[in-house]
Amino acid sequence: MIRRNYGHDRELMKTISERVMKPAFMYASEIWGEKAENKHQQRHINAAQRPLLLQINRTYSTTPTLALQSMAGTPPWWLEAKVYNKNCQSNKLKIQEARARMINRSHPTQRHQDALPRARTESKERRKSNQQCIMNEWQIIWNRGETGRDMYEHCMEIGNDRLDLNFKAAQLMTNHGNMLAYLNRFRLKDTNQ
Repeated sequence: MIRRNYGHDRELMKTISERVMKPAFMYASEIWGEKAENKHQQRHINAAQRPLLLQINRTYSTTPTLALQSMAGTPPWWLEAKVYNKNCQSNKLKIQEARARMINRSHPTQRHQDALPRARTESKERRKSNQQCIMNEWQIIWNRGETGRDMYEHCMEIGNDRLDLNFKAAQLMTNHGNMLAYLNRFRLKDTNQ
């Protein structure tokens, strides 16, 4: 039986996007991420992310990508690649220093006992720092963006949580849909063009 709410579950689509598509796309982003600063590359990466965002949000295809990313709670992939690349570049020196310290140790077992717990802690801290940097830069992009301003009026702060909007609420918040017909229906506007 076909019902009105047919299709994929939104949470399932977000999970597929975050756990399958994004890791495949972000593969080796520590290397190619420096090219994510190029506006031309950003458009291509946004174009790759956009179909998933449309599936997650279930909105019209005319909805701006910035608004789709905000509603889905998914940062731009090019921004994540850029941050990971910068972090990788800054950590190269730290890695070289750590290797030099480990070589200078007297006993091989002492090297591994000291290095493993510290590496795990640094890895967690690095991930947390990366995520915070991504969120801060994403907020700046959202504040300065030229598109998605109707959505910005309703939701000024971005986050990792998806806005759970139905189809009509998403139309209203993004101002992408059959708005004039609705305004006529509620007698707020004279024409339904």
